[in-house]
Amino acid sequence: MTKLLTALTLVFLFASCTSTGPKYKIDQTISSSIDSTFKENVLFNSPIKSEFAFHVVNTFNYEKFEQNGMDLSYFLKGDSYEPSDQYVNSMTQCYLSKDTIVLVGGLFYESGVGFRITILGDKFNTQLLLTAADKIYSKTNDKKDLEKEIIQDTDSVSMTLTQKPTFKIGSTIKGKLKLKSKPFYQLDKDNVLFKIDPKFDIIFDIKINEKDKE
Repeated sequence: MTKLLTALTLVFLFASCTSTGPKYKIDQTISSSIDSTFKENVLFNSPIKSEFAFHVVNTFNYEKFEQNGMDLSYFLKGDSYEPSDQYVNSMTQCYLSKDTIVLVGGLFYESGVGFRITILGDKFNTQLLLTAADKIYSKTNDKKDLEKEIIQDTDSVSMTLTQKPTFKIGSTIKGKLKLKSKPFYQLDKDNVLFKIDPKFDIIFDIKINEKDKE
């Protein structure tokens, strides 16, 4: 668990992520579906509290890749054993930074997947973090650009909340998000860079806390 918590702090190293993106929607009727997903449709029996969970949409063949810790192919492989699309319970933090809600979540060990969501006023923004023990990721189709960690902005995203945020410490934010990140490249089993267009479904139900002192 210590390694998971340490790895989650990597999310805070994301490049600046402002909340000048699209507007979120409000729909109270999604509350029950979020509750049922947390209760019945979460991949892995985990001690992590059900506050933030993500589903990797199957946009590529996970069998093309070696297991690189908790990369996207790892989650797709686990998902393939289930009768329906499964969500992964994640480490998460949610805090108020001045007038902005910052929500970070993800699952890591020596590698993993993380998300950063910021909400300001009636708009929001998102980023995706991919990290690995080895240099397997690239933003270009060129091996000289391989990195252990990449941060991707989104190509398209939509978010629905159950109610308008109050931007107050102690209040709760609950909703769902559909995210398509900008594509990236990952080394496959044949040591060839393969282009991936990642898509995710995310749900969350979490209390807003004070920002930890640095």
